[in-house]
Amino acid sequence: MLTLAEIVAEQASLPPDDVEWLQDLVREGQLVADLSLADIALWVKTRNESWVAVALFRASTASTVFYRDIVGKEIDASWETLVSECQRRGTMVEPTEPIWFEETATLVRAIPIRRRSGSDPIAVLTRHALVNDNLENRQAQKFIESAEQIYSMIAEGDFPDPSQRDSPKLGAPRASDGLIKLDRDGTVTYASPNALSSFNRMGYPAPMEGMGLAEVARQVGNTEALAANEMLPMVVSGRVPGQTDFLAGPTTIAVRGIPLTQSGERIGAILLLRDVTELRRQERELSSKNARDSPR
Repeated sequence: MLTLAEIVAEQASLPPDDVEWLQDLVREGQLVADLSLADIALWVKTRNESWVAVALFRASTASTVFYRDIVGKEIDASWETLVSECQRRGTMVEPTEPIWFEETATLVRAIPIRRRSGSDPIAVLTRHALVNDNLENRQAQKFIESAEQIYSMIAEGDFPDPSQRDSPKLGAPRASDGLIKLDRDGTVTYASPNALSSFNRMGYPAPMEGMGLAEVARQVGNTEALAANEMLPMVVSGRVPGQTDFLAGPTTIAVRGIPLTQSGERIGAILLLRDVTELRRQERELSSKNARDSPR
């Protein structure tokens, strides 16, 4: 399968900085799809004034629209007008009626992708969901709300964050592992069941909504580990992007923070959590074994 850069080189004309931005977005593609509870595709305009798919992500949290891969293929006629209109207007576009794809009614939205506020879109992202998917539970609503905020950041050129290119991938938390939403003051406005379970294992059995997450972390965290980890308070308060480990007793939770912005102003954050206790134990054992086996 061709890479994004190879497809662009063969069929489109984008400068290297734009390609790198799209590659950053591709690294976040699975997260965006999972929060969207829908499939997402990235489209680049070709030299012959059509559109080609350079990436596709199927949500692990919902039914898929795409049973066959579309990467490297020209756009289906049913979406072409929508994507072209999004690129021309530079705004999100959503039809009032479902679009039929392979005998399936789908809800489609097009989101412009920018590198900076006020610039022309460099590509278009489309969201594809089945009409009859039941998304009425609270977790689904909060996931979609988070996706909507990220869509706005993509359209404003504030997402993805290039500073996170080298973030750790091993043990990186996913939306389904546990999600917490914070307001701009770092107060919990929502915690998914898996996120609550993570904090229960760390010794915090109480409800979290309405609590300052940084204070909760201080209550349950290992004192020495907290003192040594200068990044953790900033991440769990939603002030900076990044991934770090949170130690509480024998439990290790990987925490990833994604600040949410609107018109360049921070309005809150998403935190993703994953229990990596066993993974970190295995890493320590492997490191110790390598140290013992290395020649002196």
